[in-house]
Amino acid sequence: MDTQRAHSMNPEAKKRWFELVEEFMVKLGIKLENLYGMDATGCLPSNQGKEHVVGEQGVKNQHLQGGADCENVTALITICADGTVLHPSIIIKAKNFMSSWGNDNVSGASKVLTSFLGEILIHECRCRFMYSENGWTDGELAMSWMVKDFDAQTKEKANREFCVLLMDGHSSHYTLEILQYAKDNKIIILGYPPHCTHVIQGLNVICFAKMKSEFHRKIQDFQDLHFSNVTKHDFAGVFGQAFLHAFIPDSVKGAFTATGIYPFNPGIIPKKAMKLSLSTLIKGSFPLPQPSPVKAIILVMGSHPPTNFDLLPSHAIPGPSCTLPTSPITPSCTCPRSPVIDPSLETPSKRA
Repeated sequence: MDTQRAHSMNPEAKKRWFELVEEFMVKLGIKLENLYGMDATGCLPSNQGKEHVVGEQGVKNQHLQGGADCENVTALITICADGTVLHPSIIIKAKNFMSSWGNDNVSGASKVLTSFLGEILIHECRCRFMYSENGWTDGELAMSWMVKDFDAQTKEKANREFCVLLMDGHSSHYTLEILQYAKDNKIIILGYPPHCTHVIQGLNVICFAKMKSEFHRKIQDFQDLHFSNVTKHDFAGVFGQAFLHAFIPDSVKGAFTATGIYPFNPGIIPKKAMKLSLSTLIKGSFPLPQPSPVKAIILVMGSHPPTNFDLLPSHAIPGPSCTLPTSPITPSCTCPRSPVIDPSLETPSKRA
């Protein structure tokens, strides 16, 4: 796990987050069908994952033929606590849009799915395509998503009541235009604490892992069937099939339950998922190796620790009445090197 995430997910962050949810969701009596969570995820149009396979004995690596396209494609996914999913939005890296990219958009057709409870469910989600020069979201695309996707699909369902939308802290989601539009249309936006979405965001905890597993499987099926890589013209069909299989009502509802959002349960986050925010857990260090002169200085410091007299503030810098020598003084002896301390492992402390 990234160090930033490990330190950010702590009891204080958890407490503040659930206080926010309680104030703007529980106390306001937000209905189940008006509670949403959105997140963006990257979907590379190639199977980049490693797999365990059965292969010939004595051969370390087993290679599988396939595409290696690393061009970024971003999918904006929005789920609702009642088990439904909004139409996904796809952001493709391009300067112009080609209408053929929307061909074979199988996620636009109704698909009958049967849950493990035996219910017959109609799942219909049509992808909407957008494009940017880097394939990522920005303030303009996020505003388009808010108006044409989120509000357009939830306004009638909300019936003039407040909606709550849970989003991460990406700057593109919080432009002045988006916040003003949300305020004018009864949309309450709650931002997750920074670097904590791996624990408290339902899409990351439950849904995305299943979707990417299905997506990689569909990519491999496409390559085996057509003997070609997945291009922008094929992406809608491959992504749509994976999306329909991954975002079933049980998984969507589980995303809100597992993170304590609905039913509201602040105690669902275990202690082992958090790291205490104590000063003792912080240790300063240099992320890069130091150059030779710095290593030499560190070595001298380690061989000759400063005395209490040296550490007095009055001796740290020359006073106004002090006179410095006009030429450098060459030491008469060479400081011995320590046989124990490796300068590359040392870090300058406050004594420097």
